[in-house]
Amino acid sequence: MYKGSLKNSNKSVVFMLFTYMVINFADKAVLGIVSTDLIRDLNLTASEYGFIASSFFFLFFISGIIFGFLSTKYPTKWIIVLLVFVWSIVQIPIILWPSFCVLVICRILLGIGEGPAYPIAIHALYKWFPDQKRNVVTMLISQGGPVGIICAAPILAWITSTYGWKSTFLFLSVIGIVWLIFWCFLGKEGPLVAQPEVSENIQDTVHVSYKKLILNRTTLGVAFLCFSAYWILTLLLTWLPAYLKISFGIDALDMGMWVSAIVLITIPVSVGGAFLSQYLVNRSYNSRYSRALLVSTFITLGGVCTFLAVNYDYGMLAGFLLLALGFAFPNLVFSLGPAIIAEITPIQQRGALLAIVHAIATSAGIISPLVTGWLIDHAAIPLTGYIQAYLLSAGLLCATGILGAFLITPSITKQKLLMS
Repeated sequence: MYKGSLKNSNKSVVFMLFTYMVINFADKAVLGIVSTDLIRDLNLTASEYGFIASSFFFLFFISGIIFGFLSTKYPTKWIIVLLVFVWSIVQIPIILWPSFCVLVICRILLGIGEGPAYPIAIHALYKWFPDQKRNVVTMLISQGGPVGIICAAPILAWITSTYGWKSTFLFLSVIGIVWLIFWCFLGKEGPLVAQPEVSENIQDTVHVSYKKLILNRTTLGVAFLCFSAYWILTLLLTWLPAYLKISFGIDALDMGMWVSAIVLITIPVSVGGAFLSQYLVNRSYNSRYSRALLVSTFITLGGVCTFLAVNYDYGMLAGFLLLALGFAFPNLVFSLGPAIIAEITPIQQRGALLAIVHAIATSAGIISPLVTGWLIDHAAIPLTGYIQAYLLSAGLLCATGILGAFLITPSITKQKLLMS
């Protein structure tokens, strides 16, 4: 009876954390969906819009670190309650007083609420699943991101076209509150932490200095991969709709469908990568091969596809497919990266280190929109600036993919940390 209850509970938690990430990424995607109307109505330059997009990440990583450390002391259920409440409420001022300053302030506050979202969700998830079962469930939670964009893009585009761009923020606020009510009833702490006598292995009984946890080659390698993946992800969230309109003349209503189609391709790629990793684990391949080299290869392939998408004219459909694969391949790191970090980290320090790595990764969200906006404003024509931004992203993905393949050695790193 107890085991059956636990199994039902972990299914409920997985589902709720999945929908949590769906809403989280809908909140991230909304600015890109309304970008053309927003820029027109508020008379913004590309650099000003880029600043608004970047402002979301100004305190994003600091919040992630703070709440990551809090998650080592307090139940993740109530941390998530606070985060969702914050990001639901801060949408309201944008509706009432739309301006450049209000948007910047509200996006900063939204970033504080959403900064810890993914690492806290993964930490909550890992309280229910031991290391050997984490690849696939982590993939399920990470797919909340692309599913959120796929669902949000056409819905928010329709709301924008029908009721105006401000209505999209009201819609997201209401959805967040509704989710919060369900989570209060269904959210629970997993037994791997709720029962102190349960320990996955000897790793869970030691404490390692955070300097060693952060500065070892495996953590740094994962952080580099996540940084470049977040760079291209932020480019998708903030600039892709505007790029599609300028490059292909797609109108606002069709835009949502095209963005959804591009993001949709990320799901089979990420799912396939996660199952391939799990297959290798089940075949007794160590984490160096089943996780590290696999995810590094995917990051590099993302860079190659992005380079080909904007550097050669293959026709509209082929260009879309290559661009979609450029976004899709790097997403695997959001599934396997946390699993690698959890593998080398004592359980009581896991939430903090996941948040630190996530903070390093999401700092790309500050830089990417600003750099893209600057390139567009200083290019001879806007399209040239977009192409330069994508080429920069391609180079970053290839460089970090190769670097990650050399740096990430989970088994060796874990052994060294346990002996320190």
